[in-house]
Amino acid sequence: MNTNDIILCGNGLELSQANKEFIEHKVDKLLRQDRHIIRVRVELELETQKVRGRVFVARGIVELNGPDLVASVKSKNAYAAIDEMVDKLARKLRHRHRRRLFRRVQLSPIDLPVSLPKVPQMRKARQGKPGSRAA
Repeated sequence: MNTNDIILCGNGLELSQANKEFIEHKVDKLLRQDRHIIRVRVELELETQKVRGRVFVARGIVELNGPDLVASVKSKNAYAAIDEMVDKLARKLRHRHRRRLFRRVQLSPIDLPVSLPKVPQMRKARQGKPGSRAA
């Protein structure tokens, strides 16, 4: 994978080199997990709230063939928010992979162009003692 596969964006704050390396290291796990990933976009935003104070919001978007996977996490610590966001995306990727495997394994009825002969059913054996007649 190229470094073009990871897009980093900081809203309301400047991403330091340490932040960029941490995000790239974490997102690399996702890229190794699924080879069908086209691009991963990570946005780190700093919100200021009256009640909670400074809150970091980490948003991640994994672009795949089909619907994109999106995860968002709020935390007071930027590194914790990024870590939780990557964990959420990894869970969603595993869920998507299992769902695709399950769909592929499911058996479906097959329409055959020929008619199959009917097999006579075997009669059930009488219950009771051997040699005695049932009334």
